[in-house]
Amino acid sequence: MDPSLYFALPESFDPLISPLDFEQWVRKFKACATANKWEDDDQLKHLPPLLRGDAWIVYDELKPNEKDTMVSLVKNLSHKLNIATRMQSSEQLYRRTLDSGSESLLTYQNDIKRLAHRAYPDMTADQVAPIILTAFIRGLRGHSMSLARK
Repeated sequence: MDPSLYFALPESFDPLISPLDFEQWVRKFKACATANKWEDDDQLKHLPPLLRGDAWIVYDELKPNEKDTMVSLVKNLSHKLNIATRMQSSEQLYRRTLDSGSESLLTYQNDIKRLAHRAYPDMTADQVAPIILTAFIRGLRGHSMSLARK
């Protein structure tokens, strides 16, 4: 391989810390694969090393026939990661509070929305809105005076 070749790669995917959900990350990976002119076999080689944490563990536990094509790999990884991500996101949503020293209200709001949609992906926007509002307000406890001054 020519060492001067440039490869476009997405950041590694760790479901606990990634700002993207797995489907979004796969779309980014696919965009990079297109830029690199990778076929499915190339994608199957390059995707696994980019998985971290629980994503790698889930990948490693897949049976060979569950990861022999990109379609089956993405389908099986997505299904298994979504189950784990729902539980983790639900817990994080419940515990999430505003860090007024280092984040804006907009950042806090966007994180609450992201966690709520990950925790409850089958709900419509109207159904998840009260959950987002409740989590947002709960996370503001103790910050009302500092927010009033802003």
